[in-house]
Amino acid sequence: MKTIIKTLTVILAFFFSITACQKSPAPLTESEKEEIKKEIRQLWDYSGDGITERNADKTFSMFSSNEGVKYIRDGHLYGSIDEARNQYAEWFKNPNSVKRKISSDPVIFDILDKNTVLMTAIGKLEVVDDTTGQKPWVITYTLLWRKEPEGWKVFNVHNLWE
Repeated sequence: MKTIIKTLTVILAFFFSITACQKSPAPLTESEKEEIKKEIRQLWDYSGDGITERNADKTFSMFSSNEGVKYIRDGHLYGSIDEARNQYAEWFKNPNSVKRKISSDPVIFDILDKNTVLMTAIGKLEVVDDTTGQKPWVITYTLLWRKEPEGWKVFNVHNLWE
């Protein structure tokens, strides 16, 4: 019994020393954080241009192609990003679709680490060249961005249209 206790003590001490010796990653500098925000904001704006152009591929270009990516819109969880992209493509092809432009304010970035960012935004979709008097649609977004080998990509998004 004493041998077992001594062995467990040595094992626990070993794991404790390994854990204690591991360094936490250095915190990001303000400059590094600003660069991350800039990169993500460019991708976000590019995707928004896809909405105005009614181009589903451009709209969905910000999404990761990795398995497990989630897209929730108005309480509906899509089975895949391809399913969501295809639905948007059908909407954009519809002859009755209305051309809209998106603007976002505020856009808030919570940089969790050098590879993970939580973005929160409120968007407004306004009709381009509106002669109908349609009110803008307000959309709230929460996106989880991950740094992948090809750059920043969205791994999870939830949006709600007003």
